[in-house]
Amino acid sequence: MACSSKCLSLLELLSFWCLMSFVQAKPDAEAMALLRWKETLNQSFLRSWTLEPNNGNLTSHSHSHCKWFGISCNKDGSITSINLQGALFGGNLSNLDFSSFPSLVSLNLSNNNLTEHIPPQLGMLSKLAYLNLSMNYLSGFLPVSLANLTQISLLYMGNNLISGELDQRLFSNWTKLQYLEFQNNNFTGMIPPEIGHLTNLKELALSNNRFHGVIPSEIGNLKSLKALALHVNHLSGPVPPSFGNLSELTTLFLHQNKLSGPFPRCLLSCEKLGDLRLFDNQLSEILCGLRDSSFTSL
Repeated sequence: MACSSKCLSLLELLSFWCLMSFVQAKPDAEAMALLRWKETLNQSFLRSWTLEPNNGNLTSHSHSHCKWFGISCNKDGSITSINLQGALFGGNLSNLDFSSFPSLVSLNLSNNNLTEHIPPQLGMLSKLAYLNLSMNYLSGFLPVSLANLTQISLLYMGNNLISGELDQRLFSNWTKLQYLEFQNNNFTGMIPPEIGHLTNLKELALSNNRFHGVIPSEIGNLKSLKALALHVNHLSGPVPPSFGNLSELTTLFLHQNKLSGPFPRCLLSCEKLGDLRLFDNQLSEILCGLRDSSFTSL
């Protein structure tokens, strides 16, 4: 009986030791992943990314990486935010091991001269709520794995070189998304009707791309939408009557497309709409009944 108790105590001790080793190893793995990525970048902004002296390893419980430039951690030392906006370090995302950051909530790498494609592994950041990759030179298709970002609320990828069609599967799980900016890229194809599933969306910017076809009527389901920018594309057909349901809409940019038909009178139901731009289309009777309106740039 005594032997059993001693064996049990030893087993519990070993289990606890293994657990503590794992807890300590996770922040260390995050730091090492950043250091490996640093080696591929212009490091002028990343001088603080160094290990504390201890034979080249991180010291136990030090969490020194939490003091690095652009890095924020939780109380356990696990990285929750990486904000390197405007650091201009170049490089690409393929050299960053995204699987090493299970607690990451916010990632801002905008304006950094990043090149090449967006790696599918980015979809492994299951807790990510804020992602900003705008103002870079990212190219290639948008990986479908980003549909796994079920907590995403703000998604900014404007001003890149991203191409291809928007896969409808991307919009299946983004139910918390409020801001979506894909403007100034090289997207092609039609705007997927599934975009109407993003019912919490407040801002949608798809301007300055190469989208064609009709504007999906499902956008009228986005009752929280305040700003919609679809200008400078190849969109055709009428403005969907469902746009009359967008009661919170204040800004609507549809100019420089191939839209046709009469002026969309459904927009008269959008009482908060103050900035409406429809020029350089093939719409008729644009000014009819609007001489006393507050709309601008018709």
